[in-house]
Amino acid sequence: MSADFRPANRGEARIIIIALAALVIGLACGAYWYYRQAQKQIPEAPLSEAQRLSEATQAILQRLDAPVEISLYAPASSGDLSEAMAVFVARVQQLLSEYQRVAGDKIRLTQSDPATSASAKAAAGVDGLLPLADNNGGVFYLGIAISQRGRKETMAQLSPDWEAALESDLSRAIARVSASTATPTARRLPSSQSTRAPRRTPSPSAASTEYVNA
Repeated sequence: MSADFRPANRGEARIIIIALAALVIGLACGAYWYYRQAQKQIPEAPLSEAQRLSEATQAILQRLDAPVEISLYAPASSGDLSEAMAVFVARVQQLLSEYQRVAGDKIRLTQSDPATSASAKAAAGVDGLLPLADNNGGVFYLGIAISQRGRKETMAQLSPDWEAALESDLSRAIARVSASTATPTARRLPSSQSTRAPRRTPSPSAASTEYVNA
C-alpha cells in the first residue's frame, strides 16, 4: 500500500524542492537589489579641515537677524553620476550642514531632487537652475537658491571645478540677501558647467562672482 503512495510522495517532494529553490532565489535577488540600491546612495563624505567654515563666513552667519532659506537641488542617489561628481555632491551636502550647524535656526536648509520630484523640478526652473548631463546622457540638477525677505540669489550650476570658491561665493550671497539696506531682487550666478571646460578668467573666484539679472 505504501508503494501506491510513492509516486505521490515523490511529486510532493519535487514541489517542496522547487518552492524552496524559488524562495532561495527570491531572497538572493532581493539581497542583490538592496545591495545595488545601497551602492547608489550618495556617499557620506567626512568633513575635512578645508570644509570647516572660515572666520569670515562665521562672522556673516553671526550677524544674521532673520532666517535665510537655502534650497539645495541635488541628486538623491549617485545613479549614473561619475564617481568624482558623486563625491562632490556629498561634500556640498556636508558643507551646507556645517552652515546650518554654525548658524543654528538662522539657516533653514532643504534638499530636493528635481529628477525624481515634479514639484522640485518646477521650483528649480523658477529659481533658474541649469541642468547637467550624467554619464548616460540623462539630466540632473546641482545648484543652490538662497533667499530672505523677498531677495533671492541662485547658484545655478555647481561644479567641482570651482569647489575652492564655493564657500566664499555662498557666504557672499547670504550676506547680500540678508543686508538690511538691500532691496528685493533676484539674481543668478551661472556657475561653470561640468560638461565643458571653464571660461578663462583671472581666477575661479572672479568667475564665480559674476552675477547677471535673472
